[in-house]
Amino acid sequence: MAFSLDRRVLQVKIPVLIWAESSAYENQIEKGDHAVKALIVLICIGVVAFFAVMYAIEYMKLDSAKVRVEQIFGGLHDGPFEPTTDVQRAISQWYDGTPLIVDRSTLQHASDLFDAWLKKKNLYKKITSFEVTDTALVKGSDPEVVLVTCTIEGKTYQLEVAKGVQVTWTN
Repeated sequence: MAFSLDRRVLQVKIPVLIWAESSAYENQIEKGDHAVKALIVLICIGVVAFFAVMYAIEYMKLDSAKVRVEQIFGGLHDGPFEPTTDVQRAISQWYDGTPLIVDRSTLQHASDLFDAWLKKKNLYKKITSFEVTDTALVKGSDPEVVLVTCTIEGKTYQLEVAKGVQVTWTN
C-alpha cells in the first residue's frame, strides 16, 4: 500500500509541478512580452521624435530664409534711394544676413552691390507689393541653400538664400 500511496503522491505531485513550472514560465513570458512591448514603444517614440526634430530644423531654416527675404523687400517700401535705417537693414540682410552692418566702408560696398543686384531685375525702385509664396531646401548644398519664390510687384522671382552670404537670383 505504501507503494501505491507513493504512486498516488507521485501522480498528484508531478502534474502540480508541471503546472507550477509552466505557470511560472508563462509569467516570465508575459513579463518578457511587456518588456518587449515597452522597448518597441520606446523605439517608436524615438523614431517619431527624431523625425520631428529633423522637420523642426528644416522648418526653421525655411522660415529663416523667408523672414530674411521679407526683411529685404520690406525695407524698400520707400525705395532704395535714401539711406534710411530700413534700407540699411535691407542691405545688411541681403549682403550677409546680419541685422545691421555697422562698418561704414562695408556698408558702402554692400550698398553698391545691392543696387546692382536690384537693377538686374529692374527693381531699383519703391517696392509697394511683395509676397513670399514658397520655400524649399536644396538637398546636399553646402552651405545649405533655400530657394525662396516670391512675387514682387506682380512678377514671380526665385532667390537662393544661404546663411552668411549674399542672396542671389536664380531666374
